Amino acid sequence: MAQNESDREDLMSEAVSLIKRIECRQDSRPDPLVLGLNALGWLFVYPAAELMYRFDERGRLRRAFVEGMLYRSAGTVLSMLQRQRTHEQTGAITVTKTTLLRRDLTPPELNSFRLRMSQELTAVRAAVDPHRVLRQYPADEAGVLAEIQLRLLGVVETEEFLAPAIVRRS
Repeated sequence: MAQNESDREDLMSEAVSLIKRIECRQDSRPDPLVLGLNALGWLFVYPAAELMYRFDERGRLRRAFVEGMLYRSAGTVLSMLQRQRTHEQTGAITVTKTTLLRRDLTPPELNSFRLRMSQELTAVRAAVDPHRVLRQYPADEAGVLAEIQLRLLGVVETEEFLAPAIVRRS
């Protein structure tokens, strides 16, 4: 994602952690759609400047960024993380600290989130078409589009919605 949450530059060029990626034209949005795979086989979907979904290798949601809010899967729950910024003045220097406030979605909120994501992914699948591809990386590698389409289908068809919680090292 861009350095500033509200600033999306050339995502196709910036997303260097995505070893395979494509950029597609969308009819419904001015921004191009960017999808890619990282070295672990995780699918990243960027349908718009303020929208991102990240899925694990089995098609389960791991993280999302929707309407300025971060979401993180914890296995059976989806947590919403809200950035809270505070500014502290030390002499002539202002230090900005960011804290993430966590709240787990209720079952109705989770269902609503999943429905919206499903609708979004339906539009994404329609845009991931050979005639809509603007750029691809690696540019000379055959099969990038087909591999991303296959991963996207896996996301849509997976029975499990949420990825397990991320295990933190001590």
